[in-house]
Amino acid sequence: MDAMTTFTAILAFASLAQIVTSVMIWKATKTTANIAQVSFDAANRPLLGMSGILVLHHRSGSAMRLQVGIKNFGTLPAEQATVTWELQLNGVDLPSVGVPDSPHTIPPTAEKTFDGVIGLPNYTLITNGSSSLTMKTRATYQDNRGKRYVYCERHQYDHRHNTFAILGDCA
Repeated sequence: MDAMTTFTAILAFASLAQIVTSVMIWKATKTTANIAQVSFDAANRPLLGMSGILVLHHRSGSAMRLQVGIKNFGTLPAEQATVTWELQLNGVDLPSVGVPDSPHTIPPTAEKTFDGVIGLPNYTLITNGSSSLTMKTRATYQDNRGKRYVYCERHQYDHRHNTFAILGDCA
């Protein structure tokens, strides 16, 4: 083998190694860019969640008002936000007692309060502990690009402490 052939073979091998290295760098760069995009999307989106449940009893002892706070903990407005809840007494659905389902826009850090009333005879059964009240609160919303999100959480009323305990998400 003469020097020119050896030199050409070395150059061909070096060129091939450079191509392989370039492809590997391109794949690593693409993966890094994808991770950066996912991180950006997670940090720059609306994020609705429950900020609290307030239980108010009517002074006549005949009704309770439930006020649910839904807050946007995200950095973008939650558009077309619809909040609904389902109340159950001992596992049986109660008729709707409030919470409008018309779409809202909830700006970042803003909170909307939704409320409803439970009257007699269910009020007495709930407050004396003879019946169990559970609530499932669901919020559907989207970001400014139309990507849809859902928040859903379940709670159970504790009559001894006049509070709702978190049961978890609505799996």
